[in-house]
Amino acid sequence: MFEASSLTGLEIGRELSYFKARASSKQGSVLRGKATNEYTFDAGDSRVFLYTTGAPERPWVITRQRGKDPETYLYEAYDDLPFDSRRFTKPEGVRIEDAKGQVSVENQHGSVELRYAQPPRNNIRVISQFGHVTVVLPSDSAFSIDARTRFGSVSSDFPELSRQDDRERNTLTGRVGTDGPEIRIDNQNASIHIENL
Repeated sequence: MFEASSLTGLEIGRELSYFKARASSKQGSVLRGKATNEYTFDAGDSRVFLYTTGAPERPWVITRQRGKDPETYLYEAYDDLPFDSRRFTKPEGVRIEDAKGQVSVENQHGSVELRYAQPPRNNIRVISQFGHVTVVLPSDSAFSIDARTRFGSVSSDFPELSRQDDRERNTLTGRVGTDGPEIRIDNQNASIHIENL
């Protein structure tokens, strides 16, 4: 939008209070058939305008005039949204039990838990950004694994697996038993745990 250094503190949703603290208002032009109030102040080498309309007063147009080149933004809609606490709760994550087919999970936030009562027969693929990944398998499971995380730990209840802790990436690799599916886990910012029942 505008150059940050000259308009520090201007935020979407708080434009009116920002302008009222810096400028006096006057009756503005009629824009798109609506009467407006105009707030104006100088910021560095620019003159900044906010046009408001309605009761209660709402932003309608914001313009920065710098030399002969204006930047103008029109608000198509501006509404107060009701508070919804679900927007601020921790994501619940993903939990899958006893999947019969191939499993592929891509997750941004929240944990991933895969739990098997019987040894899995199909491949498992998990990509996660900000949540722990836990895979719980019966002790008689056969599988190969390639699990990696950037900013978290790796652990396993299966002693056959090789764990490597590195500054850049922690990994868990290897094979348990013969044959079995492939488990691939790529996690960016949390831990990976492979547990047995």
